[in-house]
Amino acid sequence: MREERRIKVLVVDDDQHFRNLATGLLEKCGFEVSSVGTGEEALYWIRNNDIDVAVLDLRLPDFDGNELLRSFKIIRPDLEVIILTGYGTMRSALLAMREDVFEYLTKPCSTELLAEVICKAAAKKASPMCARWYNIWAGSELKEGYSEK
Repeated sequence: MREERRIKVLVVDDDQHFRNLATGLLEKCGFEVSSVGTGEEALYWIRNNDIDVAVLDLRLPDFDGNELLRSFKIIRPDLEVIILTGYGTMRSALLAMREDVFEYLTKPCSTELLAEVICKAAAKKASPMCARWYNIWAGSELKEGYSEK
């Protein structure tokens, strides 16, 4: 029997605390997670690694998130990108939608919602793990989601 392939997620956020928390929670949900704090690191990671879904903050120290989203889509047209920002605006949401972002979420965001959106995004790659995502976190401390900082 072959081993099930885990969904590979890249979290791009300049907030180290958030990256650590998101990485830990998403790993408990069964995802294979990597995280970076700058746009340059994200571009390097996207070019050199097989990633299914990127979770992208819009405010980074070295890049505008929408510019980075455009670069992601040029480098990897098949990459699904989820915007997760603490500074959501109608303008940034519209710009992201024009770039074919999979979903636009604002912080704080529950782990349940983020896991669901990641699975929906990765479902295009037909991962059987997505059909069972609820069972991975149900009944655990993950129900609490991301609310502390």
